Amino acid sequence: MVAEASNGNEVLKIVQKTKADIVLLDFDMPKKNGLDTLIELKSIKPKLPVIILSIFPEDHYGTSFLKAGASGYLSKASASERLVEAVRKVAGGGKYISQELTDKLVADLTKDSEKPAHEMLTDREFQVFRGLASGKK
Repeated sequence: MVAEASNGNEVLKIVQKTKADIVLLDFDMPKKNGLDTLIELKSIKPKLPVIILSIFPEDHYGTSFLKAGASGYLSKASASERLVEAVRKVAGGGKYISQELTDKLVADLTKDSEKPAHEMLTDREFQVFRGLASGKK
């Protein structure tokens, strides 16, 4: 272990000053949450593998974090059993996805193919789409 941080801002400072191989990032942190920290972290060091640890199950936020650039997502309930496996897989250049999250991703792919295209947009994308449709630049 190179360092430990108590909030997202400290994580960003530590990563800029040290050579980390992997970051284990908590979802719920003071000052800057895990998702915001991950997005900034990936802009600073895009190839740095990040595993998210959370009290929330994988199927709640896992896909959001993977889309934002996380290399893996573990609920804290399963972390003691799966953490070593996840770190090894991510350190080897892979992604760690639990069976629960895999099932959700497959189900979402099936659902998405049945939805109209505008329903697959993120909230922000839909907001921009509506602005464009109303004539805004």
